[in-house]
Amino acid sequence: MVVEIFGLSMSLFLLATILLALFFDYSNGFHDSANAIATVVATKVLTPGQAVVMAAAFNFIGPFVFTLAVAKTVGKGIIDPAIASAPVIFAALTGAVAWNLLTWWWGMPSSSSHALVGGLVGAALAAVGPAAVILPTGDEVVVIGAVLAAGALLGIAFWLIAAAWSRARLARRWFPAFSAGGLVGGLWLGALQVEFGLDGFFDAGLVLLTFGTLGLFAGSLLFVMTQRDLQLSGMPPFPALGAALAFTAGLLSGVINLGGLTKTLVFIFMSPILGFFAGFLLVSVVSYVARDREPAGVEKWSRKLQIGSAAFYALTHGTNDAQKTMGVIAALLFGAGLLGGEFFVPDWVVFTSALAIGLGTLSGGWRIVHTMANKITLLRPYQGFSAETASAVVLSTMAQAGIPVSTTHAISASIMGVGAARRASAVRWGVGRRMIGAWLTTIPAAGAIAFGAYLVLSATRIGF
Repeated sequence: MVVEIFGLSMSLFLLATILLALFFDYSNGFHDSANAIATVVATKVLTPGQAVVMAAAFNFIGPFVFTLAVAKTVGKGIIDPAIASAPVIFAALTGAVAWNLLTWWWGMPSSSSHALVGGLVGAALAAVGPAAVILPTGDEVVVIGAVLAAGALLGIAFWLIAAAWSRARLARRWFPAFSAGGLVGGLWLGALQVEFGLDGFFDAGLVLLTFGTLGLFAGSLLFVMTQRDLQLSGMPPFPALGAALAFTAGLLSGVINLGGLTKTLVFIFMSPILGFFAGFLLVSVVSYVARDREPAGVEKWSRKLQIGSAAFYALTHGTNDAQKTMGVIAALLFGAGLLGGEFFVPDWVVFTSALAIGLGTLSGGWRIVHTMANKITLLRPYQGFSAETASAVVLSTMAQAGIPVSTTHAISASIMGVGAARRASAVRWGVGRRMIGAWLTTIPAAGAIAFGAYLVLSATRIGF
């Protein structure tokens, strides 16, 4: 039986697969609602009800503000879009949804994004074999190794510079100059990216905002470093940070061109590193700026700022996660020959995906909110603001690069970084280890479920 939806003629099974994709988007919303509201709830700036409504609204708006680069990566960069039949996509979504629901029930903040990637890979392997998966090439492996090595060396060099600046104890009046210098440098780099890499008003504005914010934080951090005594024991994390930043900069500038699966696998490790350091560095800067101010005043302003940071994070969460569903539906339509031979994301797909994730967020995932808000580390409003802003900057940067990173990884790592800035014992590392275990098992677990689901569909001939 054939039905017509949005001017497209499709089978009932194809329609059912699209509805399953939207249900995945919905489950993504309530599964990952904790990402956007955990910190603002933990600090009691907003009630859970207020936070959920705000997050749902900005999750819905997000996909209309950013580019659709992530959707294109998911739609044609993970598996060959030519084999994206309804049974393949249905099996992939079955794996992703099943893993989402299991981890939601366990209260574990795993990645819906990586569950989807794992589902796509598992279903494609069952349907066609390794040839259907866009695997890393030998050249990509060489490029990755070279960039990571160069970035690690730059990280060590940065630590040596910071160590040389430490103990300088510059007067406080120099702080605005350092911050302004970082802001100007970030805006300049952002302008270069806009000029050579992007078109469109929203793209340009968001890129400038991202690079300007990073530059502002970097300049402020450099000044803060002049006030501290850096020890040799603090050097080991800097190579990891340098490698992550170099790799991200290479992707944003177009120097590195990688397949969608390669980018996804690399940033399983990169996005937590970026999130952790961004949270650690931002809360360090905020703490220094507020150190001589009245605690009551700091509390008042940080509570107001946290509302804005939570909204910003929800915006980036919406665009990252809703776009993955957009990419899957677009791949499904392309595989069915309903896009006229050219891969693109129809407007109705953008709207329905944004609506589904917004409605899912309204449902709330309170088990995961409890883990994120209370079990990792205790947060005050200025720390919540730092964690949300840091992770949102990471996510907005990844959205511009078309990298389907995990919003769960970004915010969880930022919360850990914020807690570690106070002292290492402030973070409940046991909970963190459990979360990392869930992160590493997500792709293979969802892939295994999807593999089995495709075999069942093939044996029963459902959808064929």
